[in-house]
Amino acid sequence: MKWLLLSLALASAGCLSTSPEDAARAALGPGDGDDGDEEHRPGQPCLTCHRDGYSPGDDKFVVAGTVYLRASDSRGLRGASVEISDAAGHQFTAQTNDAGNFMVEVREGISAPRTDDEGKLRIPWRPVFPLQVSIRHGDVVKEMKSHVWRDGSCAGCHVGSSDTVDKVAKIWLIEEGN
Repeated sequence: MKWLLLSLALASAGCLSTSPEDAARAALGPGDGDDGDEEHRPGQPCLTCHRDGYSPGDDKFVVAGTVYLRASDSRGLRGASVEISDAAGHQFTAQTNDAGNFMVEVREGISAPRTDDEGKLRIPWRPVFPLQVSIRHGDVVKEMKSHVWRDGSCAGCHVGSSDTVDKVAKIWLIEEGN
């Protein structure tokens, strides 16, 4: 009887506990300008909250991130172009907003990529991984040395420091001192 009660208690606790998605969202902590606009939470992994299967808001992105001018900058770079090619040969370009954020979402019923009034790039197909990415601002171009193999949330890997093998510095265009 004791084991039955313990099993029921554990089973009900599992049903009432926080989902892995909600736990990941909570782990991000309070956000910068966390009012749901396109400029909130720069530098954080966008697809934690904005992906198929979990999206507390309306937006579901397939690729999203933040671009900085220099690695030491705390504010993102406005007006950078994020050029993406997928394994199926699709090419598309997203623009960064005032916070340096860019967002790409799949939208049915359109025939070509287009940017909406909020600065999100909408594309008519689902990107096929791996992706090749470069960023451009004026005459400066920086190409990512490796491919994006599975996660369209740039800050999933680009976390601001390179202290582990699977994490790299945030996305920036020019070396310090230039």
